[in-house]
Amino acid sequence: MPLILQNSAFLHIPKTGGTWVRKVASEMGLVKTLLVYKDPAFSVERVVPSYHSIIRDEDSPAVVFAFVRHPLTWYRSYWAWKDRMFSWNPCNPLDRTCANADFEVFIRNVVSNFPDGYLNSIYPFFLQCCTHAGRFENLRSDLAKILEIAGEPFDAECLQRCPRQLSSFEHSHHLKYPPHLALKIMEIEATVCEMFGYSLIDELLK
Repeated sequence: MPLILQNSAFLHIPKTGGTWVRKVASEMGLVKTLLVYKDPAFSVERVVPSYHSIIRDEDSPAVVFAFVRHPLTWYRSYWAWKDRMFSWNPCNPLDRTCANADFEVFIRNVVSNFPDGYLNSIYPFFLQCCTHAGRFENLRSDLAKILEIAGEPFDAECLQRCPRQLSSFEHSHHLKYPPHLALKIMEIEATVCEMFGYSLIDELLK
């Protein structure tokens, strides 16, 4: 469900800070409406309605934006979100082929079933509709820059004081990668890593 603001639209890629973006945009009074599409092909979750949907050309304002995230922290957060907080979705190709209650087995399944990288496919799925992309690691500052470019009348103080929505953090912050699996994720997601300047994070290694 694309979030339509006064002068722009936000597309929510899963596990990239989108819940916080929605919350702060609402608190600043920027939200006009939430578009609901009935076609599951518009969502990476392959279900409707879905917060994780792209936007039709005819609904797109001049500025459309989304956020991306480092693959190593993305997979860690995604696993915690699905396995510890909600449930795996059999309609979603990633869930259907890789779901496992063991994080390391989940990562092995990702490497085996998505040798070209899962994020290498879903990021372009969203970003083809976008004029701007921010990074989860710079969530507040990148959002401020994009809102300024779009001419949104945002409240900088509200943006800074609104607490982050760390929904899966308590279930994922302790998870570590065996070095060879971390390197494999970096390898299969090389396009994303090169595009957004992501490198290996030593603190995430066992």
